[in-house]
Amino acid sequence: MDGMGFQQWTHVKKSIVDIPDVRIEERGIFSWVPTITSIARQALFSGKQPRSFPDSWDNTSKEKALWQAYWEDQGLSKDEVAYAVKVENSRVLGSFVDRFHSPRLKVAGFVINYIDEQMHGMKSEMSGLNVALVDWLDKWQFSSKIEALLDSGFEVIITADHGNQEAIDKGWPNEGVKAETKGERVRLYKNTVEYSNEEADVLEWPAKKYGLPLNIYPLVSKGRHAFVQKDKLIVGHGGISLHEVVVPLAIITRNQHVKESEF
Repeated sequence: MDGMGFQQWTHVKKSIVDIPDVRIEERGIFSWVPTITSIARQALFSGKQPRSFPDSWDNTSKEKALWQAYWEDQGLSKDEVAYAVKVENSRVLGSFVDRFHSPRLKVAGFVINYIDEQMHGMKSEMSGLNVALVDWLDKWQFSSKIEALLDSGFEVIITADHGNQEAIDKGWPNEGVKAETKGERVRLYKNTVEYSNEEADVLEWPAKKYGLPLNIYPLVSKGRHAFVQKDKLIVGHGGISLHEVVVPLAIITRNQHVKESEF
């Protein structure tokens, strides 16, 4: 679930706890810094460091191929692996089930973009995002769709590429160097930058040390800093707060079929 932090996971969990015989095992895992979708989600689907996909670090166009390649390396054939984005568009239960009805299918990777898209369009604080999510979980029948996966024999893994952070800008100077990618909590440059210091709310992230492609120089937000207009309050991501970097991972099974997970 793109952009899901632990606050949102609390509501997601509440929506599925009443599934008959459900078992929920919860963990926390790390995202990849900078915590933006194109880097963190492709790392998640590929099982590789971002330096392994230098041609697509700024978009998700190769995500499906990376996901399929990972599972083919594990011995599965292409028709045993499924992938889909914007799964929230499958509102009717039947259309959702159609995504995994093939008897040959062994693994499916589904992306739900709802939280991330709400986050970027949110004009209220974190509480507004959570209220919108609770309403969506009910209307989309999230619980019924997870139950359908369990009924089909799947073990369901719910996780996120990155979390989110409520932040506010205190004023940011005009940049002398143009950023290649601009997010609410990160700037990515092709050349080294020298904005950060001990007093600054931003940090020059050591990209090469932590698995990013060459010629990427991130400037990430610390604390509640944001690269937006002064005094604007946002819910965003890209920075290095715990709320962005540590995300939920839940393993959903049926009690009568409990076995040690491979994850």
